[in-house]
Amino acid sequence: MELQYQDDGCVVRVGTESFHARASLAGNQLEAVLNGLRVKAVIVRHGARRALFEGGERLSVDFVDPYAYTELGVHGETHLKAPMPGRVVALLAEIGKKVAKGSPLLILEAMKMEHTITAPGDGVVQDFYFAAGEQVNDGDELVDFAAE
Repeated sequence: MELQYQDDGCVVRVGTESFHARASLAGNQLEAVLNGLRVKAVIVRHGARRALFEGGERLSVDFVDPYAYTELGVHGETHLKAPMPGRVVALLAEIGKKVAKGSPLLILEAMKMEHTITAPGDGVVQDFYFAAGEQVNDGDELVDFAAE
């Protein structure tokens, strides 16, 4: 599956098929518009699994955190990347200071929602690659993070 983010939602490609999607989440209530069709579902979390319930149907998916800490660092590197295009709203950590796992590092606004990028483990913020107010693209490196 491939996602291409746009101002009014995203284009989802699965194999040779593609469709336009827009979604909002309030608590565990998901409301989505897929190719013009409005869908409402309930999301239930169980560890890394998510179950979506809609119209008597159930869909289970595995959630992969793109910033999860591994033995090799953050996916084998020390740079945290933007999950989608957006704008850096605020830098929340100080360069050179120790932070604990889960500490908020920066806030990214994307698709009219704020996303907090957090420390994947205990460590030190080496650098921020963007200032507050700057635009970022999907996959841009946001933070140079040194895990301890």
